Amino acid sequence: MAVFISFALCIMFTVISNVSFKLSVQNKDLKNFIFWQVIGNLTGFFSVIAYTYLLTLVPFYIGYALTTAFGQIFVQVFGAKWFFKEEILPSQWIGIILIMIGTLFLVKTK
Repeated sequence: MAVFISFALCIMFTVISNVSFKLSVQNKDLKNFIFWQVIGNLTGFFSVIAYTYLLTLVPFYIGYALTTAFGQIFVQVFGAKWFFKEEILPSQWIGIILIMIGTLFLVKTK
């Protein structure tokens, strides 16, 4: 259960961090820019803390593969597609699926 929670927190904070950085550059107001930068950096820090804890529970190759791949996928799907309403092309969906398949191969090889 601790593995799932630390993994989920790492991914959640990664998505929030990336969305915050995008929001910061969309603001022309310095106050809002700084606000979203602070949120992005804080949640990025929390992501690193969750990831570091995850590495105490799983081998490095599994922790790195899962957090990198699923961080990429969730930022694209939840951040870009759902939050910012950016288009994800069919070829990009194929890439997302290939990332998932590749990650399964990395994790299941031992």
